[in-house]
Amino acid sequence: TATSWQTQNQFTATITQVDYYPTESQDLYGNSNPNSSSYPVLAQIEDPSGLVPYEMAEVKYEQKQAANTGTKSIYISTVYVRAENGQSYVYIRGEDELLKKQYVRTGGTVNDYVEIKEGLTNEDYIAFPYGKNVKDGAKTEENQDIYY
Repeated sequence: TATSWQTQNQFTATITQVDYYPTESQDLYGNSNPNSSSYPVLAQIEDPSGLVPYEMAEVKYEQKQAANTGTKSIYISTVYVRAENGQSYVYIRGEDELLKKQYVRTGGTVNDYVEIKEGLTNEDYIAFPYGKNVKDGAKTEENQDIYY
């Protein structure tokens, strides 16, 4: 859903493509922010009436619902997902606060993020799965300094 900045008209569009690489553009004031990235998208506007060429719009998008579950999809960076004998898994913090291997069912991958269809919830803490101490039963420590 988008709203024109000039006319305040609202319209609906479907995103059909997202570039793999961020733009190097600046914001409206000529500033750049190294902590923020913008990815060009291509969208098909359902009804362009009331819009003029090159007008700016504020765009809001809804997260896609997972098929037949009624729950929203979870997307995590592909670096957290490993595979063993053809099955994908992540490491999570178990109820005992120890590391636990959790098998997951994955969906599509978009810009290095993979959809997790089953096996993970928004309440789970996931661990970066590399290093000599990454194994079931290892102690976990919550890290607030990681942003993704």
